[in-house]
Amino acid sequence: MVDRTEQVLDILEHALTDQWATPGRRLRSERDLAMVLDVGRRQVNEALSQLAYRGLLSRTRGSGTYVVKRAEPSDARAARLREVWEQSELDNVDQIFLPTSQSAAPLSHRTGNAPLRLCLCGDWLDASPIHHAAVERMIATVQHLGHALSIVSVLDESGRPLTATTLRQRLRANPADGYLVVDRWGELFSRAAEGIHRPTIFCGNICGLRHEPAVGICQYDVAPQAMRRLSEAGYSRIAMLGYHNPANSMEAQQDAYEGAVDRLGLNYRRCELIRLGDLRSGAIVRQLLESKDRPDAIYLSDQFLAPAVIEALESTKLTLGRHLGLVCFTNRGVSDLPTTWSRYEVDIRLAGQLAVEALLRTIETGEEYASNILLQPRWHPRQSHIQPGTTPPPARKAMTASKSR
Repeated sequence: MVDRTEQVLDILEHALTDQWATPGRRLRSERDLAMVLDVGRRQVNEALSQLAYRGLLSRTRGSGTYVVKRAEPSDARAARLREVWEQSELDNVDQIFLPTSQSAAPLSHRTGNAPLRLCLCGDWLDASPIHHAAVERMIATVQHLGHALSIVSVLDESGRPLTATTLRQRLRANPADGYLVVDRWGELFSRAAEGIHRPTIFCGNICGLRHEPAVGICQYDVAPQAMRRLSEAGYSRIAMLGYHNPANSMEAQQDAYEGAVDRLGLNYRRCELIRLGDLRSGAIVRQLLESKDRPDAIYLSDQFLAPAVIEALESTKLTLGRHLGLVCFTNRGVSDLPTTWSRYEVDIRLAGQLAVEALLRTIETGEEYASNILLQPRWHPRQSHIQPGTTPPPARKAMTASKSR
């Protein structure tokens, strides 16, 4: 018996390989797709959910389903998708997508000629290249749609957070139709913006949802996924390295790490948190690698820890893949990691674009944005550092990971 959900999934994935399946393009409604494909809405919903989980689509309650990126299947998979598409007797992808004029029309054309005034509130001016990449995409998206974007920093000249009163003064001096707020400054913004009723979208790295509505990177389950891969490769003493500062708490990821250690039956209980000022120093990592019970694998929760790891490896004469397994969480487009490193990647620039689009839709419709968009990091295979080398450490044992879901 043919699995109807799998059939719908193949048809939709084939449509996502088309040259017109550009990021931001909107799919037809579930009801319309069910009629076109002659299936029930349940099958369509399940297929769309799977594609969203894989990072190809973004589903927004009350707004619709949008393309995040084109599908890039293997040759064998592409052949299978073409076969199912031909059997479906669909004529073209226009039966899957709304016309471009209905899915990606500049909002300025629908709200009059006057451009909207948007305000970005956060620590972007003194932030990392990752944040700057997101801001650049925000600016480009706003300009493309014919609107204006101002930036209000939550930091003073010495880099310390402003008081709510001072931030309120800055916000009132820069009136806006809607706000984009860095998630970790959400509580400060909420106090400062009391009485300023404007649509707001929170954005940034989200480990669990503290503020809504929000667009950001879901990192909470990355640590367990990374350690599962390392465990399946035979590593059993897996350490996590993460950095934190007063505005970037690591508690959620640390909890995820410790929970994964328990579920996978690992015998290691080490989670090193490196403060911002120590990022460029390999001393902490070297001390970890030279310890009596040194880890045989490491999960880096941020690519900015990579220089410290490189320095420590050079000084300890350890070799990736042979003496040490490694997986790093990174951001596509701004990473300076060697291309051979194993990694989970996410496109931080796309988060910036989707945040702007979500805010503009909220302003346009006058309705509260109904849900959150979380970009799930994806595993990108490289010349792997998670497979045991030709002479693995004798203490290493192969293990089978259990599912965490």
